[in-house]
Amino acid sequence: MNKKILIRLTSLLVAVSLLAACEKTPMEKAQDAYDASQVVPVVLSTTGPSLVLQTFSYDYSVDYFRAGSTWSWSAVDATVSSVSQDTRTAKVLFDKLPASGKAQIKVVETTAGGVKSPEKVIEVNVNPFCPLPVEDFAGTWQGTDGAADETYPSTVTAVLEGDKVVLTGLNEGFMDGFWGESIIAGGSCKVTVNPDGTLVIPSSISAKPTISTDTRSREAVHGIIAGPNQQ
Repeated sequence: MNKKILIRLTSLLVAVSLLAACEKTPMEKAQDAYDASQVVPVVLSTTGPSLVLQTFSYDYSVDYFRAGSTWSWSAVDATVSSVSQDTRTAKVLFDKLPASGKAQIKVVETTAGGVKSPEKVIEVNVNPFCPLPVEDFAGTWQGTDGAADETYPSTVTAVLEGDKVVLTGLNEGFMDGFWGESIIAGGSCKVTVNPDGTLVIPSSISAKPTISTDTRSREAVHGIIAGPNQQ
């Protein structure tokens, strides 16, 4: 008798398990209920510079994901030169100077269901750029060191070394006039002129003066402290 009851109970549990196994999980139910055509897309946000130089290219991207979506790009007073394989990033060439000084980049999202978002317009300020040959930096340049109310004559020499400009004579007028220190050894600063007109100025020894005290003389080194891309 007990054996029959146990067999029936086991059979019942197996049947319940089979029924439960046939029922879909909540995730599967949600996937079946999902209708891509009901998604209302909006281009949420983008990345890319708001100030650019004429004749240069820059990247613009949407910085979010939506499964199955693609993005189409266009531009006014600029040219979309390429788009990434996933269509999330566009390379834009600013090949002209807009009359208003501003170009527009436009992006539209299309969902997996074929629904298009409203067009998002990105306004970009375009500055004119006139390339300056690095050769034009070479020569001897005269000016002043110091503050507006106390200046000292300054003569700086610029010599080309490959694609770099080597400057000598920096700060010497200030050291001699303000600090009263004789220059016993000159230094130099090697400047990189980038194609977009920015400069890379490494920390450099500009000169080695002698500092006199009551008991002895000693040498001190003064350098130019400047970070990358400072102009």
